[in-house]
This record gives sequence, structure tokens and C-alpha cells, in this order.
Amino acid sequence: MKELKVGNYIRSKDKKGVQYIRKIIDLPKDTRYGSIVVDKDIHNVKWISKKNVLKVSENIIDLIEVGDYVNGYLVKDIDYAFDDVVMNNKNARRVPYIDCNKNNYIEDIKSIVTKEQFESVKYEVE
Repeated sequence: MKELKVGNYIRSKDKKGVQYIRKIIDLPKDTRYGSIVVDKDIHNVKWISKKNVLKVSENIIDLIEVGDYVNGYLVKDIDYAFDDVVMNNKNARRVPYIDCNKNNYIEDIKSIVTKEQFESVKYEVE
């Protein structure tokens, strides 16, 4: 796992396995409650333990997985797009797609709901 730094994004899980994406705002020396302070509450607290961190990245797009919802759209695929006519790995960037034909991709991320968050709050009519 990458080194934790203030300003990085993390994908973490709670004790029920629900995953969240949050931004690190502080890494205090006092670890009584948790060792990472995040920008938005998870179960009414703003800190989490290092053991619950699944992924770390400077770029939030790296934490998105198939099945998550970005800007209200279901992510159906994740692939690499190229910024240059010369297609090489150096110019590749990770992009989430909202359809499998790769016609609609998401560039400007405004909101993310992980598939686990969605599953934990949805109500199914039976």
C-alpha cells in the first residue's frame, strides 16, 4: 500500500464491510481513536484506523471500482484512455465508463457512492 499523506484519497471499510471513499485531512500522532482523520464522517466519526484502509491514491479516480456510482451513474467498466495519438502506457489514464460500449465516460467527478454503500442503504420492495 502507498504511503498515507494528507491530501490523499483512501478507500476504506467499516466493520460491516461497507466501503467508503474519503480524503485524508490529518494524520495525528495520537492514535487513541483512529490514526487517520478524514473529511467526511463514517458512522458519525471523522477518523478511521489504518487497518481499515484498502487503497490509497493521490487521484480519486484510481479508487473507483466497477459497480460504484459516479455523479449518479453506475460504473459498468473501467479502462485506460490515451491522451495522445501514440498509444503507449506513459500517456494512459484510468477512466470509468457508464456503458460497456465505451461511448460514455466520466471525466469530472462530483460525487461517488461505492457499491457497498449503495447496497447498505437501499430498500427492496418484495
